[in-house]
Amino acid sequence: MKHKKTVKLYNYWNELRGDLPAPRRSALDPQLISGLLGDLFILERKSPVEYSFRLAGTRLCSAYGRELRGQSFTRFWPECDRESIETLLYSVTEDATAAVVGIQAQSAAGNHLPLEMLLLPLFQDNGKLTRVLGGLVPLESAYWIGVDPLIRQSVRSLRLIWPDKKPARTPAPKKTVATPAAFGHASARRTAINLRVIEGGLSTKQPNRSAN
Repeated sequence: MKHKKTVKLYNYWNELRGDLPAPRRSALDPQLISGLLGDLFILERKSPVEYSFRLAGTRLCSAYGRELRGQSFTRFWPECDRESIETLLYSVTEDATAAVVGIQAQSAAGNHLPLEMLLLPLFQDNGKLTRVLGGLVPLESAYWIGVDPLIRQSVRSLRLIWPDKKPARTPAPKKTVATPAAFGHASARRTAINLRVIEGGLSTKQPNRSAN
């Protein structure tokens, strides 16, 4: 994880879950992560391959120049990346893994911006993993954010972080996913879905970065 906000969100989620594979949605306390709220979103799982924005922070909506609530998250991505995102979210909601996605975004005026996205599973009160807590932050300062809207983004790297507490769940589908070359980690192992998995906890090899 490269951004300090991503690390802070992961640490909050990790502490909140305690002995569970993931915390409950109702356990989230906005006051404890007030500085992150503008960059956060919550996804609702509609089906194994369809997720929609249930909530989206103000900075996130401003960056994209539109209200994201109620919109499809999976259709948010270009066709070439959609299967990878669907498979990643399947692992988050079936296996309670955390996921970090490196993104390259482009604005309407042609500006480019690297982003970091964190995806974290949440239990509903009925015990089902049908919610995903997400954070999306820029890795560089961009004066034009909120004025020149982001109109497209592509996946540059994907990582699964498998917490120490693992639920016994159905394995993800064994289908081939085009994984970016930027993958790679010394302690990673291959899964059946061709995603790299980091066993438990944060990666300490990347420096934190901050952005406005």
